[in-house]
Amino acid sequence: MEPRSAGWIAVLVISGDRPRRRPLPPLGSGGGQRPRPDARAGLSAPNALSVQRGTARPAAAAFTLIELLIVVAIIAVLAVIAVPNFLEAQVRGKVARVRADLRGIATAIEAYAADMGDYPRNWMYGWGTVSPDLTTPVSYLTGLNIRDPFANRLVDPHANQGVWERYTAYYDYERILPLSEAMQIPFGSPWYPSRQAIDGPAPVYNKGALEKYGQWRLFSVGPDREWVIDDLVLTIDIPYDPTNGTMSFGNISRTQRDPRGTDFLPPVLP
Repeated sequence: MEPRSAGWIAVLVISGDRPRRRPLPPLGSGGGQRPRPDARAGLSAPNALSVQRGTARPAAAAFTLIELLIVVAIIAVLAVIAVPNFLEAQVRGKVARVRADLRGIATAIEAYAADMGDYPRNWMYGWGTVSPDLTTPVSYLTGLNIRDPFANRLVDPHANQGVWERYTAYYDYERILPLSEAMQIPFGSPWYPSRQAIDGPAPVYNKGALEKYGQWRLFSVGPDREWVIDDLVLTIDIPYDPTNGTMSFGNISRTQRDPRGTDFLPPVLP
């Protein structure tokens, strides 16, 4: 049988051990029609048959529940490790800022004393503010209320909250006075010092304050955000020490006697 003009289409068919060529029926004969596309699968009939036989390319596999749980567990472990380190870094940054702020205020205090021959007076009992002597008439500081990053919205449960909330968001400056000088200032005056800034008999006043602090003291509430140990003892006498932990107890302070605020004398007993 001679091939027609359509030519021969060679199909490789495995038969036994040797491949052989088998001619397709000529075009136009009953069994030689071109394969029609499969309307449902969008494939030609042989390809559709191969899909039915499972030879088609499989779809991409999705994540299993176990794999998702493993990923969530890994993220949780990383968060447990990273979050405390991030919080400690924040505290260390705030401590550095507080020390820089106190150093700047101390420089203004000493500049005022060099010009005026005395140190700035107390203001509003020293709670959370700096003396206006440092801004008027000469501006040694640009403002009085320099915010303490550790004391924002601080409320002490043992104090009068109406006053405490108003004055504890800022650094504290106190001019240390002997009792004899403090008694010359009218009680209730905004220049009147707090009892802790008066060197007088304990437990009413802070006995030995001039020896402990010098002429003035500055302090921040510190990372523990606590002002007092009990109703009488301020944490100003317990300096903040980061070697005990970033959130350790005590205040960050600076005094005339000790610029580092870490070398207070032991509390003087009555």
